[in-house]
Amino acid sequence: MQDHLRQVAGGQRSLAGLFHGYSACAGRGPGIAPAEDPYELTGSVRLDVPDDRRPGIVRKLRDALGAEGFRIGEDPESAAGDPSAPPTDAFQAVHEGEQVEDCYTVDVRSAKPGLGVALAVTLPCLEPPAGATSAP
Repeated sequence: MQDHLRQVAGGQRSLAGLFHGYSACAGRGPGIAPAEDPYELTGSVRLDVPDDRRPGIVRKLRDALGAEGFRIGEDPESAAGDPSAPPTDAFQAVHEGEQVEDCYTVDVRSAKPGLGVALAVTLPCLEPPAGATSAP
């Protein structure tokens, strides 16, 4: 999905913004999920795009994901209600598939000046493999 969005945006992926993390599922508290507990997997990247192109790139990504059937909404962490925030600052796109494995969320936000556009893809709450346990 990240490579697909990079192609849509026409930006280059920055290795400086690469992150993957496992976290506890919603309602289970913050922090890293123990190996035996359900978890969410998030992978994020940053696209290097010039500052003057960031709003257009975010709009282009919003339009493309909407055309692909994603439900588009406000990003929960965006500056909603801030009159100085650009209207295309951030959004969240949710893919609702027939199988839980096909459901995921894409968060897109315009990063700080000089840092391009940030993309994060979060998979649904997943069960760990049978027999998984946390190391002591």
